[in-house]
Amino acid sequence: MSAVAAKRLAPPDAATIAFIGCGTQARSHALYLRAVRPSLRHAVVFGRGAASRDSFASDLRDAGWVVDMAADPNATVAAADIAVTTVPEYPGFAAFLDPARLRPGGLAVGVDLGRSWLPAGLGHFATVATDDAAQSAHLVEEGRLNAPATFDADLAALTTGAGVTHTADKRAFFVFAGHVLGDLAAAAAVYQRACDSGIGTRLPL
Repeated sequence: MSAVAAKRLAPPDAATIAFIGCGTQARSHALYLRAVRPSLRHAVVFGRGAASRDSFASDLRDAGWVVDMAADPNATVAAADIAVTTVPEYPGFAAFLDPARLRPGGLAVGVDLGRSWLPAGLGHFATVATDDAAQSAHLVEEGRLNAPATFDADLAALTTGAGVTHTADKRAFFVFAGHVLGDLAAAAAVYQRACDSGIGTRLPL
């Protein structure tokens, strides 16, 4: 879903991506965002855990990225055309990223329900998109998704390009909780691959 959003809302010539959080989600985003924005070559990495951060940076370098480590998360964002936040919630967590620090024209991808971004600064995003507008609006109301109450586009609009596009001087935010159809599609693909390969164990009904 983030790759679909990046195709519509990220700079076409995006070169630098910021990763705030260095776990599995960051690794998959490095792969798929580069697939839709091949100009991405420079990664700026910030993570709380040294082991996961250093391992992620090493893997990025092995894949041909130029990698810089950052000590200040907001400086990390300021250097990026695309910023991906995958920060898990933990006791005492507080938002810490200022949307105003993202480059004009940049795209923020809130894989972590947007929790990393300061709520008071969300107005700096001119375009806010999500996977399922009705679901996300409900989660905003419950306080589980850090986003404005209304969205400019959902996954359907992002897929078709209806009414949403990158704007060079305006920031965009893709924030989402996950869509069950995506999980079902992935599960079906994994199941079919296993069947075709003759692997796995069939469980009794």
